[in-house]
Amino acid sequence: MNLVDMETIIENYQFGIFKYCFQMLRSKEVTEDITQEVFLTYYRLSGKKENVPQYLYAIAHSRCIDYLRKEKRKHLFIKNYSNETYEEAAEDSFLRNEYSYELQAALDTLTDYEKSVLLLKSVSGLSFREISEILKKKEPALRKQFQRAKSKIEKKINWEGAKSNDEGIPVF
Repeated sequence: MNLVDMETIIENYQFGIFKYCFQMLRSKEVTEDITQEVFLTYYRLSGKKENVPQYLYAIAHSRCIDYLRKEKRKHLFIKNYSNETYEEAAEDSFLRNEYSYELQAALDTLTDYEKSVLLLKSVSGLSFREISEILKKKEPALRKQFQRAKSKIEKKINWEGAKSNDEGIPVF
């Protein structure tokens, strides 16, 4: 793959990958790093895959899940063996406040897998077929997981006056 093709791919998919990763990770700096890793990985393995967006989202999903697992272990260690507090970067705090507290609390109740399915469908706008190729799961299982995640969110948030799109997905 030449650099011109890679530049085109980055221009076309960078925002979508960044948006997906940010919804999963909630940190601008980490999201920028992961997004960059996604495109570097794709470039290194570029001759092996044809379906660019699904391959990029699969790499992004994998990197985000790896990062979240690593962070959980780190926070457990810090919580158990240290009295130091984690100070959030001002920019992260600002970006986090973009979303309502209720929505963030509701998203935090979802498992990483549920959150991933919900975000790939509602934020990234992918079809269940595309999501099944990314997550290597069957479409009916993803549909059910999406419904469960959506139901959890709806139960957690008071939806009086909330708007939904034509698929019944709450508009955040």
